[in-house]
Amino acid sequence: MEKRATAISIQTSGVYIGSALSSFSILSIKSIGWRATFNGMGYLGIALGILILLFVKEPPRAKVVDK
Repeated sequence: MEKRATAISIQTSGVYIGSALSSFSILSIKSIGWRATFNGMGYLGIALGILILLFVKEPPRAKVVDK
């Protein structure tokens, strides 16, 4: 049950992280322009994706027995 609560809290925190990134991107657009902000957010997303691939492991799947 503890793992489920942790997973739900991580998913729910995405709303607040998304709001914060939205506010940051608006400020960034005003200061450096939309193209640089677009590229920066893209690089940030790629870096985050690589980190997730490296550190988050897929749980083992159950074997299905055919009858």
